[in-house]
Amino acid sequence: MSHLKIALLLAATVAVASPTAQAETATGYVVLDVEDGTVLAEKNAKRAFIPASVLKMPTALAVLQSLGAEHRFTTRLMHTGTLTDGGVLNGDLVLVGGGDPMLDTPALEGMAQALAAAGITRITGHFLYDDGALPHHAVIEERQPPDASYNPGLGGLSLDFNRFKVLWNGGNPTGAEIPLDPLPVALAGAPPLNEVWLPVREPGRFTARVFQWLAAKHGVTLPLPEPRAVPAGAEDLVTHDSPPVAEILRRALFFSNNMATETLGIAAAQKALGRPVKLPEAAAWTAERTKAAVPATDWAGFTMPNGSGLTDAARMTPQQCAGIALHTARAEIDGIAAANLLPPLLLQPFAAVDHRVGAPATLRAKTGTISYARGLAGTLRAKSGREVAFCIMTDDQEQRAVYDAVPFGDRTDDTIRSPARKWLRAARDTEEAAVTGWHSRF
Repeated sequence: MSHLKIALLLAATVAVASPTAQAETATGYVVLDVEDGTVLAEKNAKRAFIPASVLKMPTALAVLQSLGAEHRFTTRLMHTGTLTDGGVLNGDLVLVGGGDPMLDTPALEGMAQALAAAGITRITGHFLYDDGALPHHAVIEERQPPDASYNPGLGGLSLDFNRFKVLWNGGNPTGAEIPLDPLPVALAGAPPLNEVWLPVREPGRFTARVFQWLAAKHGVTLPLPEPRAVPAGAEDLVTHDSPPVAEILRRALFFSNNMATETLGIAAAQKALGRPVKLPEAAAWTAERTKAAVPATDWAGFTMPNGSGLTDAARMTPQQCAGIALHTARAEIDGIAAANLLPPLLLQPFAAVDHRVGAPATLRAKTGTISYARGLAGTLRAKSGREVAFCIMTDDQEQRAVYDAVPFGDRTDDTIRSPARKWLRAARDTEEAAVTGWHSRF
């Protein structure tokens, strides 16, 4: 789309939606004393804002409660039949996902090395993969760009957060070449100069194809993978365990990883409900668990379409959000202080990661950012030593509607990106002034 068409679209939409974008920007917050729950400060406490990734905070609490801090997800390499002296497995080989959101290429290669170490060089049967531990989702959020690496597919067998990097340049090839099936790629907007991260839409198939290549690298020839449930009588050959859930949650919150958060949320809901659960139902289960954990809060208007906050359709009031932050500050779940799951941040420079080892963090909080919405929620130790729980959110829902009217492929245009970035800088400045002020005041 040309710059002229984009400008005309923006002008027409703004004229209908809002006289001025700035007039629709609002900020709301609630600050609570952790010890007694007293409201120390509030503004627009019951106005519904777009929470973005702040929504990961209640998801993390529900996951920890359901799965337990020490739960691990197991990826299995199973087999049927017998191994001959010549290194031939007369049977099938099955790669079985256990819902591990942290499985990466080095771990998968370790499984391929263990397969080779068992003396297997080829198989006479099928190479199967079973990703049925979790239901398949082609994307997390259909209203987000389909080529965004933060919006990948989900399933029971995943690898490298279900994304991969494509690089190209002149001259000789560099890096590892994994010969996957032909993959049509549609990029929204102009491609970058020499690299792009892309999402994986079929995580199970992708992981199995990468394993096939890794096995060949270590001397094991496998046929093309086929999706199928584990055959009766199959036995374990190699297993790989994920880190414990508490550690996965810390990483998911620290990096604000949508794939890991949604995968954990679905797994937690499935365990609680005892049946397969898709993403919307998992989010609804998390919402009900959250309301039960913070019963004194007015939950009118609370909307949770997914567990990661990757949506402009979610809504949360500062009062609701601060209630969740207060519960986080007070709760100990399965031996874990829930507040310690939140990333430690600095006040100067504001919201930068606090890398100090052993030092108590002044600020522990979860950020949330999408275009025309910004939030921060967690705990703050004020200069006086008082612990407070807080939530601050800023958004412009009218301008967000304008942004959503722009086709995905045109959102990288500078006429679209520059206003959004300017708005975000202003929202972060407002956030910093408020939080540092509370630090001094309370």
